[in-house]
Amino acid sequence: MSWYEKNIELLAHVSKWLPERYPSVKVEILPERTSITPNFSLPHESVVASGFWEIAPPSGNERLGYQLAMVFPEHFPNEAPIVVCTDENLPTHIDRHIMPNQRACLGTSQDIYDRYAPNPTIENFCENILEPFIAWQLYYAQHGKAPPWGERSHGLAGEIEAFTDKIVEQLRCPRERIFQWIVKHKPKKHQSCPCGSQRQFRFCHAKTLRSINAVRKYYRDTIRMCMALEKHGAIPVKV
Repeated sequence: MSWYEKNIELLAHVSKWLPERYPSVKVEILPERTSITPNFSLPHESVVASGFWEIAPPSGNERLGYQLAMVFPEHFPNEAPIVVCTDENLPTHIDRHIMPNQRACLGTSQDIYDRYAPNPTIENFCENILEPFIAWQLYYAQHGKAPPWGERSHGLAGEIEAFTDKIVEQLRCPRERIFQWIVKHKPKKHQSCPCGSQRQFRFCHAKTLRSINAVRKYYRDTIRMCMALEKHGAIPVKV
């Protein structure tokens, strides 16, 4: 049973709130294999909100926004929606954060989690994830370059940056130290804490790092891969 069958009230709220905030957007349930774009079809029956998404009241005849389709996942609201670009003014290009299947890259998985998970609502998703993406695209269209905010490296390198930034934020120590420590070591209680406090790990930041233990091995392996690719010039840098 889908989320909208289990939670009719949530579906009613989404169907009411979205058109109120974005008058040109309509919400509907579309069948499996419906083509949203030539390169993107629904993997299963889904709730889709599509139309023109404006981030500010129109100024004169100018409409500030883009044609987009928001596709709700099977486990919404526990999973964030995805966004597909249906506007001809949004070219498919990695530097515009639009993938070959025309799906929008709204951020790294860590960044999206940090912004969405504390408040998994349609309001939060639109205000803190979708609308910043639209603003970013409008700036790029006007100036011909990325704005000076909200940019990470593409692909794996960006995921690594987001993850290490999260740890640096919690440990308050240089990124390079954490980066090297994750690659070379597994957490040991008797080791000196990587924050540089000279205290044993178990008495310092053990709890903090253990809280991300489920993803530690994945990121340790991917950091190794990232470092190897960077050595050979295969990791793209920030644009």
